[in-house]
Amino acid sequence: MVNSFEAAKEKLTAYLTETKKSKTIARYNVLKAAYEQESCFTAEQLYQQMNGKERVCYATIYNTLLILLECNLIVKYRLDNDMSQYYKVASVTDYHHFLVCSECGAMRKFTDVRLQNTIRGKIFKGFKAQKHTLAIYGLCTACARKKKNKK
Repeated sequence: MVNSFEAAKEKLTAYLTETKKSKTIARYNVLKAAYEQESCFTAEQLYQQMNGKERVCYATIYNTLLILLECNLIVKYRLDNDMSQYYKVASVTDYHHFLVCSECGAMRKFTDVRLQNTIRGKIFKGFKAQKHTLAIYGLCTACARKKKNKK
């Protein structure tokens, strides 16, 4: 896992060289756009963001996201019954906690060290945990306010 875009770019270049894949500007632009995200993102959100700056097709985004997953520069999440796949730049931490609005789908990351330590300390028979994701579902402030105003 790398902490900066420059380090990620170097890791991607090494991976592309090793696997004999093309080092295209579009792939580096997708990497840059991913590293500009502050939280989780979907391929669709990346597409919307990038097409404001440069033209890129969905296939390039999806193919590049697969490459970034292969070289551990990003991680992928699928939360609850949502069919969307969310991505996040890989970080040094091996845990991720999210608050997810059941109404609008907004996601917000949160950190709770005590919760992390509790889960890390849990021993599972016949299973060695390496990382975890926790999603708590409810209503964001805006959606709760809308529901209250409808009543």
